[in-house]
Amino acid sequence: MTGKTIHVFGVCVLILFLLPAPPDARAQMVIGQYSDEAPLRTWNNYGLLSALSGGMGNVRFTLADDAAAGSVNPSLPALGASFQLALSGSISTVSLNRYGIVNTGVLVTQSDNAAGLFPLFDAAALTFRWRGWGIGIGYGPLESYSRPKTIYEASDAGEVYYQLEFLQQGLLRNAHLALSRAFGASVSIGVGVNVIGGEWEKTVREERRTLGITITDHKTESYSGLYFTGGITVRPHSKLTLAAVVRTPFTRQSEGTSLYRYVSPLGGTDIQIPASAANRTEMPAVAGVGFSYVPSNTVRLVSDITFFLWNRYRFEYFEEELERDFKNSLKWNNGFEFINRLRLFGRNLVNPMRIGFIYDPQPMRTPNSRYLYLTLGMGLTLPHASLDFGTMFGWESGSGDNLTVYRSFISLTIHSLKGDLR
Repeated sequence: MTGKTIHVFGVCVLILFLLPAPPDARAQMVIGQYSDEAPLRTWNNYGLLSALSGGMGNVRFTLADDAAAGSVNPSLPALGASFQLALSGSISTVSLNRYGIVNTGVLVTQSDNAAGLFPLFDAAALTFRWRGWGIGIGYGPLESYSRPKTIYEASDAGEVYYQLEFLQQGLLRNAHLALSRAFGASVSIGVGVNVIGGEWEKTVREERRTLGITITDHKTESYSGLYFTGGITVRPHSKLTLAAVVRTPFTRQSEGTSLYRYVSPLGGTDIQIPASAANRTEMPAVAGVGFSYVPSNTVRLVSDITFFLWNRYRFEYFEEELERDFKNSLKWNNGFEFINRLRLFGRNLVNPMRIGFIYDPQPMRTPNSRYLYLTLGMGLTLPHASLDFGTMFGWESGSGDNLTVYRSFISLTIHSLKGDLR
């Protein structure tokens, strides 16, 4: 910047400090779960989801009948159907209390929570099995960083004299390739490579209309990264399946841009301060174990335990490492499936009914927050096709904000089998 620009900018900053704060510009300073880079719902995300797993406690480590599960356990494609193609989508409602400038020291909302409705394409997954080898390919969003749009207005005699607007959007996507090898009918080993990419954008816009002043803070990030997964699945008995999985730690790179802009048409002023930086996020390693037990041809019990090494998490943002006091977390997923077999219009149909439970402690030390989820699901399996539905209800405790989550899934799978994918 030139000396004249610096001088003008300094005067503008001084003016901003002297201007009276808008009404209700007070709030809580501890942001809690939803820092700017935090994903919606939970920090403990790993791989792609479908309606099959979504309605059964989000369990995936042993589900060879779920094409999307290869994103977390790359050894599964060698044990599944010779061909599976699955498409999944969902709609979720998430409540938030502290995020961005909302309830964190700048702007307080009148309601306890803000809720956002977020439609999402969840996954497209394809698996092949041939002569003991399995290949899995998948694509879908891993995390959403969107927030409810928030607008505050102050008026006098019906005329708005002050407006403050906050908007944040973002999505992280994943493309994975899994290669697995089965050794007989009881053991499979697999490795996976995962490429991530996405974008993040945040805008804070302030208008003081009586003075003709507009101040805009606009930031963007463009994400990229690479990580690897490994998995082993063992079937010591026809009724029991065991699995162990791992995800390597990795660096999520991002090209960040920032633009501060001060506009005062009355004074003929338009000041723009652009900046850019190579941001980085050190993502932690993940490891997990799971089992599936099928005591009869109508019942399946499944469970996953996943360990997230969050104390290794680091977040560098515009050449500054921001403090994130995280602890490691252990997520527990459980599911139950009952198979109802029907004959309708002369066809044999499989109608699975599912229920699940999730314990999901968040990594922040303050507040000590956790989510409890109840999941419900059902499906209809025809020869060479199945349609699945899942629903997830989540309740947060520990922060004092009583946040909630609702998510509804639907998946369509085309497969090579004539009946039940299991």
